[in-house]
Amino acid sequence: MAPKRACDVCYKRKIQCSIPNPRASCNWCSHHDLACTFTRTKRNKSNSPDIQQLLRRIEHLENALDLAHKTAQCQPSHQVAHNSPEFTALITNNDSPRHSSSTLSATHSSTTESNLLPLLSSPGTGCHLASLPSGRIPFSGSDLGQNWYYKGMPVVSERGQAWISSKTGQEFTFDKFNLFGNNQLGVLPSTFPSLLRHISSPEVWEMPDKSVAQIMVDTLFTSSFQLFFPVLDQYLFKETIEMSYGPCNVPLSREHVSARACVLAALSLTFHITRANESTSGSASFSSFQSDVYAAKAQALLGLISGDASLVRLQTVLMLWQDATLLHSLACRIVCGLGGHLFQPTPTDTPLSRQKRHTRSLFWLCYITDQDISLRSGHHPLLTEEYCDLILPSYEGSPSSDEAVGTRSFSSEQSISHLPGYLRLSLLKEKAHRMLYSPRAFSITDSQLLLRIRQLDSELEIWRISVPIEIRPKLSVAPGHLVLAAEMDLARSMQRIKLQLEYHYLLTVIHTTVRRCGSFCAENVKMPEDLHVVVHSSVDLALEASRSTLSWLNGPSAALAEEAFWPIVFYPIVAAMSLFVNILIHPLVAQAKIDLQLVASAAAIIRDLSIRTAFRGEAAQVHELQGFVRELARLGDHAISRAKGEEEKKFQPSVYLQRI
Repeated sequence: MAPKRACDVCYKRKIQCSIPNPRASCNWCSHHDLACTFTRTKRNKSNSPDIQQLLRRIEHLENALDLAHKTAQCQPSHQVAHNSPEFTALITNNDSPRHSSSTLSATHSSTTESNLLPLLSSPGTGCHLASLPSGRIPFSGSDLGQNWYYKGMPVVSERGQAWISSKTGQEFTFDKFNLFGNNQLGVLPSTFPSLLRHISSPEVWEMPDKSVAQIMVDTLFTSSFQLFFPVLDQYLFKETIEMSYGPCNVPLSREHVSARACVLAALSLTFHITRANESTSGSASFSSFQSDVYAAKAQALLGLISGDASLVRLQTVLMLWQDATLLHSLACRIVCGLGGHLFQPTPTDTPLSRQKRHTRSLFWLCYITDQDISLRSGHHPLLTEEYCDLILPSYEGSPSSDEAVGTRSFSSEQSISHLPGYLRLSLLKEKAHRMLYSPRAFSITDSQLLLRIRQLDSELEIWRISVPIEIRPKLSVAPGHLVLAAEMDLARSMQRIKLQLEYHYLLTVIHTTVRRCGSFCAENVKMPEDLHVVVHSSVDLALEASRSTLSWLNGPSAALAEEAFWPIVFYPIVAAMSLFVNILIHPLVAQAKIDLQLVASAAAIIRDLSIRTAFRGEAAQVHELQGFVRELARLGDHAISRAKGEEEKKFQPSVYLQRI
């Protein structure tokens, strides 16, 4: 009869252990004259209530995915054949536009395209959404996060790189990419140093005509940019302009220098967000250059007032997007020094109350950015629940979903209340970092890790359901599916896009962490069945989120994402990395070829997203991002070919049999 527990020999050989009676050896050991022992350490069974709850949750999500796939079955889908000329072009340095190839995106009707055109050129918007909505920062350093594992082994470690080489048969290292820490500060190379060398001291103090500056900056307050990055308050900024252009004494006061730096930074930001709307590449390049010049002047003036913790200086620091990551810690210190991290009710409408409310709004911008940086880089957050009052702002007076951008200007507190989904999602990001990526989180057991993943997944689903239905993220987006309503305005459309991409990103971050489980198993040793089921199902959710991200960005709705290149480009790279790791682990499954096409298409996505918004100094960074994704596609191709070759060798007759 079969015992409750197999002997050591039968367990190792993965065969049935049959013992005639309790005191006898099992049939296998007795037949082979082996010692029948039970000396191995008994592992704790992972079939706990926590795992069962996670299984039920995963089953619910998988049912939803099946329903989404059945709905999308009637839609056309075109895949690029593996090893076809189209695929070869994708993983090589081919600069032809992605949309010129009908094989890379589904066929869409002219009605769908015409519905998108009004959103891209809506009259009265002042300017399109800028390159840095929601306080986002450029793609940087170790932005791919810490969630890439295989049986507890970090994929981006030296051991992980050796594992990649063994799977692909190719020498590979992450060191040649700045994405993995060669750029220690995690920032894009700035144009400030070269510009500062060519700007003389008198030029630093030169300002454009006051009326011109006022007209330029006014475009910020009537554009969708104000809804997603409310760094300025229109009424308070009038005082800043008056201070910067007012009579000044010698030596200049800190307030006057700070005001000038703030106006210059605002002009830099204005030129930056309007350059995508320029009709010619020449005028767009001029806007880009002007943006850099004004930013360099503002940076130079900031150096003269170091240590000044004022609201005007905080605004200046936040608007210098070129060095956003480098200046982020400074912004956090200033906003806390101003008391923005504490909730202070301000019922009156005095100038002081307005300053306090605006400071609180800037705190939320810093908090959103802080959680993004910590989750993507692995660095601990600077603004946390323990030391900050995280009472969410009220949503009264916030812009309605049907209110056209450009018809009125919004205060910073109204704009912040326009982002309830972002704020609540940032709270969840802080919790995810603490539960999954803090130093203590790396010492928990597999069972505890699964429990935390289940808890975070449940809270993410609660957040998704709480989002208004017209902008609510979908669990899965079918290829070619249009997620935007034709009547939705530009600001609401961009909010819908960002929430969808953010949801899939966080779903990936949470569920790919499950591959930290099973570190006790060797590479060729299977996990216990119950643990393997949970890990496999959780990974499936992350992979589906990654596929949806890349499929959707290959569709027509992605045209709107061009308005926000740097924050958007992060998502296809993370999605490509998720699929790449799975291709290395399961190179022989049929889905691997399809996933490889999606990985390769990410390079084309990056190129097309950058056409309108990346100029001059950014071209090198765009090229590096494309090169990284192409390298993933190349290695994935080699992994599939190598695995197929090894599989075919298993079924080839031996040389001896061939001679017979």
